[in-house]
Formats: sequence, structure tokens, C-alpha cells
Amino acid sequence: MKRKQTDQDSPWKEVLERYFEQFLGSFFPAARAAVDWAKDRVFLDKELRKVARDAALGRRLVDKLARIHNLEGAEAWGWCTSRCGERSRPR
Repeated sequence: MKRKQTDQDSPWKEVLERYFEQFLGSFFPAARAAVDWAKDRVFLDKELRKVARDAALGRRLVDKLARIHNLEGAEAWGWCTSRCGERSRPR
């Protein structure tokens, strides 16, 4: 029997956007310290899909591209990718 494919990457994308600062702090503390968090960040999912080589693979990768500002006020870009998906359990 073929299993129904589920959308497991969208919730992760939402979590990553909501907790972006905490994510950077947990995994990339030096990068987090260099960002001016008083300025808004913009997530550029549509733009990323246009240029990402793996976009043809469809869902199953959590890719986020964020336009942020560093402490000197210059625009910077942050890109994060993570693989997600379901794993079948033996019966």
C-alpha cells in the first residue's frame, strides 16, 4: 500500500521564522551577536526558490533565506537549509 505523502517542512519553516534569533543563538552564536535585531528581517522564500538549484526536488528541504542587518547597519543575508521528512517505522 502506498503511503500518503505529508507536508512536514512547512511547520518547520514557520518555526524557523518565528524563532530565527534563538535558532542562530543556539547553533551560530557569533552570527547572532553580529545581527542588529532592532531592525526587521525579511524572509525571501520566493526569491530563494527562483535561484536554488535544488528547487526542482520539491518539498522535503527546509530552506530559509533572510535579509538582515549587521551591527554596522549594512544589509546581510543568511541562508539555512535543513532536511526533514517522515521515516517509516518497521511493522
